Amino acid sequence: MSSNRAAPNYTTLAKWLRSQGYAVIVPDLRGHGESTRKKGANKDDKLDAAKLVPQQFGLMVTKDMKAVKDFLWKRTTRAN
Repeated sequence: MSSNRAAPNYTTLAKWLRSQGYAVIVPDLRGHGESTRKKGANKDDKLDAAKLVPQQFGLMVTKDMKAVKDFLWKRTTRAN
């Protein structure tokens, strides 16, 4: 479980949704939860979701969400 204070609420919701038959995924997006560091050339840079520059926000949308979609697609098509 994440150290994020909101995580227990999402965990409770996710468990309830699963009990109702829904598939649930809770991605840890760039700048949120435990994903607050990115490897820099000489050091790790801290990411803050509220302060993401347009390039980082774009990567969150294009790469991170695509990775979630691809993961779900593979899981779904493999199960069928």
